[in-house]
Amino acid sequence: MPTDPPTPTPGPAQLTRPRVVVALAGVALVALAVVATPRPRRREDVGPRPRAAAPASPPPAAPAAPAAPPPAAAPEPPTPVAPSAEERRVFGALAPGSRVADGTVTSLEGLRGGFLHVHVRLAAGPVELIVARAEGTNARPPVSAGPYALYAAHTSVPHAAIEPAMRAVGEALARDPALVPPGLRPLMAVEPPR
Repeated sequence: MPTDPPTPTPGPAQLTRPRVVVALAGVALVALAVVATPRPRRREDVGPRPRAAAPASPPPAAPAAPAAPPPAAAPEPPTPVAPSAEERRVFGALAPGSRVADGTVTSLEGLRGGFLHVHVRLAAGPVELIVARAEGTNARPPVSAGPYALYAAHTSVPHAAIEPAMRAVGEALARDPALVPPGLRPLMAVEPPR
């Protein structure tokens, strides 16, 4: 019988190679397991325990818009214009301190804006009466006195309280058309937009 060739006995190099491969594979699996497994949190990693939810504080306010400029002050009343000698003749007997109906004349003004002005203090409040040229006006005047038309301005006093004073001022004005100052103009009503 023929003899089989003798099988070589594995030497140390042949026996260690599979062990090394198995050992390396095991190390790789362990390393993979360590990396893939979340590590447990330690107390110092966690920080303080959360407390009950406190009400959220409002977000910080946006920067305030620049303050608006203060509202404009009421316009100063115009500086009274002293009447000229010619304008003074139109006022006739009127003078500061004169009684007109239930009021008192506080001041007389010459031409300002094309009109003469008579300031009267009534029990209900102050009133500014405007004396305009009656000829050429398209605004019906509450009181007419010869060549003059009288209107009330800048007042919250009811017309019923003003009318007696307007009539008294109208009666005191000089009725001579020759005395009408050349700069006195008629009051024109403003038509509403169409």
